Amino acid sequence: MDVGYPPNIETVILRDRGPGNGKSSDIEYQGTEATRQMSAMLARYNALLQSTFIDIPILERPGLDGNDDDRSAHVIVSHSHRAKFVRRVFNRGSFDQGGRFYGGWWQRCPKEWRARIFINDEPTTEIDYTGLHLVLLYAWQGLSYWHEVGGSLSERIARRFPQARIVAIDLDPVLLALGRRALTQFDGRLRFVQADLASATWRTALGDARPHAAVSSTALHWLLPEQQVALYREVQDALRAGGVFLNADHQRFDERTPVWKDWAERHDTQTQEAGWAAGAETWETWWAEASATEGLAERVAERQALFANRPQSLPTTVGFHIAALRQAGFAEAGTVWQLFDDYVLAACKAGAAR
Repeated sequence: MDVGYPPNIETVILRDRGPGNGKSSDIEYQGTEATRQMSAMLARYNALLQSTFIDIPILERPGLDGNDDDRSAHVIVSHSHRAKFVRRVFNRGSFDQGGRFYGGWWQRCPKEWRARIFINDEPTTEIDYTGLHLVLLYAWQGLSYWHEVGGSLSERIARRFPQARIVAIDLDPVLLALGRRALTQFDGRLRFVQADLASATWRTALGDARPHAAVSSTALHWLLPEQQVALYREVQDALRAGGVFLNADHQRFDERTPVWKDWAERHDTQTQEAGWAAGAETWETWWAEASATEGLAERVAERQALFANRPQSLPTTVGFHIAALRQAGFAEAGTVWQLFDDYVLAACKAGAAR
């Protein structure tokens, strides 16, 4: 016997807050061509999910400890084959607000388990959405981050230090292509190099130069912890005396700080939802557009091949990074900015101050 959802169940949900207790509840609405198209798409998507095997194979039972949608109660998340039906939920009585997909068990799965999800017996990689915060800020101003300031960190340095010579290193061919396209005004001072920071070979891009500073933004968390430690040693060795290293990235809270961890995760969710409600593109939409853009489609295919077999990165705490920087030989290391679990860390090499 096959137990499932009836074929006519509503999949496009509109919610609004009641006048009494202020809690959101489903409300009736008049169907339109747009909502009918969404329903048809969801029917196809749910059919695909039902024919797809999504599992955490190391679990001995079809359930794990998790949290409910408002993160206020402890629940058991069933990861069975039946817990895959999804709906789109719009908020504040408007189809312009929200519209996220809800219902799949993987959405309520604790972060530490999501990296172990398999689809049709194949391992998966989870994309880190918190790296989109800067993109969302531009979207709130009606600007496309990638069209306006692709390679934005290099651009800011080039404008702030007009005499500086900059080497911009990245492995991602899409981001390199965007940076080269957007920052032609800095030709002669700014050089883009494709190199893998997980390998010491990236230093060949510097030649004999001894940089005054090395900077990174939302990039190093993609490396494994042991690769981060090795990179810090290489950066310390490459810098000239008195050189500075700055790293802006996500340094996660762990089980020792559950309240802070919960606050940070709530903030991430609220930021993303606010951005989407304001019209920001989702990760999937942006990559779909990039794949269809002349001059980028080939780079997208190259990127997929490069990252296909990369190991899943592991979350690390700010304490880990500060200790690793000190062990790498930096004279000083610490936090110079923080917003929940987003940090800017600074490390100084011994020698003459700059």
